[in-house]
Amino acid sequence: MQRADALTRQFLAMESLWPPVTELTGATPMVFFHQRKAGGSSIRAVLHRVCTDAKLQCYIICYNGIACNTYSLPASGSPSAVYAGHIPWGEPQNKFERYWHRSSSNFSCVTNYREPVSRIIFCLAYRHPTEMLGKCVADMDVGLLRVLLNRPDRFGNSCLNEPFRIMSGIRSDHFIDRLDECDGFSHDANLELALRLTLKHASKCSPLVLESPDTYREASRRFNATPLRFVDGEGNMYRYHTNTAKNPTNCSGRIWGNENLKLVMCKTALERIIYHTVKRKAECALHGLDGQLCLDRSSNSPLLALAPAFLMKNTHY
Repeated sequence: MQRADALTRQFLAMESLWPPVTELTGATPMVFFHQRKAGGSSIRAVLHRVCTDAKLQCYIICYNGIACNTYSLPASGSPSAVYAGHIPWGEPQNKFERYWHRSSSNFSCVTNYREPVSRIIFCLAYRHPTEMLGKCVADMDVGLLRVLLNRPDRFGNSCLNEPFRIMSGIRSDHFIDRLDECDGFSHDANLELALRLTLKHASKCSPLVLESPDTYREASRRFNATPLRFVDGEGNMYRYHTNTAKNPTNCSGRIWGNENLKLVMCKTALERIIYHTVKRKAECALHGLDGQLCLDRSSNSPLLALAPAFLMKNTHY
């Protein structure tokens, strides 16, 4: 994983990510790439309210008659100022070029992140409620856990590697689902490709990290010249809780079984790298540490996120 380490350090050393946005129009829209089970339903609700109040033309999936199981943008009609939904990277660019004949890069964007183990646990409870009822990931049958981690839900996706599913631009669920270290990083070339592309695209989109309210405030500052805000008047994250599905079982304090721990850690390995890398870069931006300063202050590689000790300290999951 030396190449992966080099990619994360390169990202941390990048200059001037997420610059200010001065306008939202059909020619210069904002896209919210919504990663599942990471607080994005609240963000979509906020965007819908902002668009209504500001009288902006917006295309927000799940609102104004747009079906919630929509995963693409329209090929007709007028361009919108804001797009939001489970839209994968490449979908907006394709529509901008093919149907509106304009630059595929002239847009701003945000995307949301959540600590991967927590995201996976809530995803399993939401997508497989019958099988997960009364069970905790920490100590449930490891064979069933392995099946559910890899099983697509009724919408066709598994719970694995959501940042890469949405942000890499790789449109193959089979490819995305195999991005893990459970086989001893036997697919290093694939891991490197996915990480490189996802970090490249993440450098364009303001991160909204569920565990870091400051990232919501920073994103609001980026869009200060526009009506968009991701925090309320007191600087707090909006929490509409439009997606109310929660883990039905209280798993607080459960002790992780060795096999369960090993499986979850290897399945979330690459997602934890991207999460910790983006979160660290966002924290650097908050403190005015750009480029090399961020890298110099980040003495430990994000690859340390692979260490099982991280999860062992969070047995409340």
